[in-house]
Amino acid sequence: DDVETMSDDVNDLIKFDKVMEKFERTSGAILSRNQKSKVMGVGVWKGKQDWPEEVRWMKVVTEMKIFGFTICSTYQQTLKKTWERVGEGFQNVLFSWQSRHLETLSQRVEVAKTFALSKLYYVAQVLPLPDKYRRQIT
Repeated sequence: DDVETMSDDVNDLIKFDKVMEKFERTSGAILSRNQKSKVMGVGVWKGKQDWPEEVRWMKVVTEMKIFGFTICSTYQQTLKKTWERVGEGFQNVLFSWQSRHLETLSQRVEVAKTFALSKLYYVAQVLPLPDKYRRQIT
């Protein structure tokens, strides 16, 4: 039920809003035009605040989480924020299993692979793991 869209033309926001209005009329569903609807400028639009009047109801943000990635206005910020969050999640998973009694090394390896390393594998398919975060994990 969540929709993300990207464009290099600001007028596409207006077109998208009109499409959503048609969807609302057809389906009877209502788009939540509140703090959940966000807009963010990236690249040459970094820091953009003056969006078209028709979509001023959207909350302007400097970062947003999409598919488990913290998307920021620059690649370096995206890399940093995403890996900080993933590294913290990795540590939290290991900590949460620390108090459980796992009898064999095989059980510990399986827990690490299933619950902790899977977080790293998912993000590493898209974003390279910087040395700073690699050292924290090892």
